[in-house]
Amino acid sequence: MTKRISYIIGIFFLLSSCSTKETSFDRKDDEPIFANINSDDSEYLMTVKEAQSQINSFIEKLKTKPESSNACVKIPVSDNKGKTAFTWLVNPVFDLDSCVAEIFEIPSEFDLKQGDKLKFIKNDIQDWYILDQEGRMEGGYSLRYMRKRLSIKDQMEFDKYIGVKVYL
Repeated sequence: MTKRISYIIGIFFLLSSCSTKETSFDRKDDEPIFANINSDDSEYLMTVKEAQSQINSFIEKLKTKPESSNACVKIPVSDNKGKTAFTWLVNPVFDLDSCVAEIFEIPSEFDLKQGDKLKFIKNDIQDWYILDQEGRMEGGYSLRYMRKRLSIKDQMEFDKYIGVKVYL
C-alpha cells in the first residue's frame, strides 16, 4: 500500500503521495501552519472513526451551540488535477444526511476560495469540532492527533493559532 501524508495547512489536511512517518511542523510568519502526518497511521485512522461515531451527537450540539462558538467539519475536497485536500469548513448546516458549509482555508492551486460553500453528505465528514469563545474545544480528534506529535513549544503555538485553551 502507498503511504499517504497529510499536510496541515492552517487547519486543513492536504493529501500527497509522499512517504514518511515523521510529523513535522513549519510555519512562516505570513502563512498557515504546515505539518506532515501519515494518514495511513492506525492511530490517525482511529481519529476519523471516533469523529464519525460522534457525528450525530455533534449535529445535536449544533442546535444549541451559542452563536459565539465556532463549528467546523473536515471533508475531502478534490481539485481538477486529482489532488485531494482534507479541509476544514465552517458554519455547517445539516439537512437530513447532507450538509452545506463554507471553506475556511484551501490551497491556492484549488479552484475554490475562502467563503465558497460546498454541499456534501454526512458520511464524507472526517472530523468535526466546536470551539467556544473561552477556547474550549470539543471534537477535533485529528487536531489532537497531530498536536501530540509536536514539541511542547510547538503545541503552545499550535493551540494559540487555533484558539484552543482546553481540549474537552
